[in-house]
Amino acid sequence: MKNKFLTSGSIIAAVLASICCIGPLLLVGFGIGSVAFFSKFVALRPYLILISVLLLVPAFYLTYRKREVKCENGSCKIESAGKWNKIFVWFAVLIISGIIAVPYLGFAKSVQNLLTINPKYQTVDLRINNMDCKACALGLQSQLKNIPGVKDAAVNFNKATAEINFDPAKVNKSKFLKFFTASGYPAKIEDSK
Repeated sequence: MKNKFLTSGSIIAAVLASICCIGPLLLVGFGIGSVAFFSKFVALRPYLILISVLLLVPAFYLTYRKREVKCENGSCKIESAGKWNKIFVWFAVLIISGIIAVPYLGFAKSVQNLLTINPKYQTVDLRINNMDCKACALGLQSQLKNIPGVKDAAVNFNKATAEINFDPAKVNKSKFLKFFTASGYPAKIEDSK
């Protein structure tokens, strides 16, 4: 029982360690976005990974330690944990490894600057700080497109930039800076077109 509790706790800690990247992907998949909430977990990621590993260590100990079983005739027999306990712990290791690796696996496609330029609109280029993975860029891009007055937006994780095509009569550049700051990714204007 302790073993399953420790292993399950380890999996939960691993999920929380990567929620900063898994969360935006899920929300974009459902057509909603709130990257700001998940960006709070970025600072906790190393601690959550450590908790995950620290919970796995006693789970392995409890699984692989030798247990002594008293027999009715007074003799003792040494047994190890059951086969299913061992499978469960190793399966948890695979799950945890995969979840922790999510930010580095590139599930979110890299977005190239594919803006459709319209003379009625202006374009602003921003430099974005603190993005940790492509999922962050995808979530930010999805949210930018929902701002009234934004014609199109492209957020590029590899370059840490955003290019936004917008109607200056409906929205101004400071709105974008406030948006990125509120999302946990401070930005600055690089270039205006």
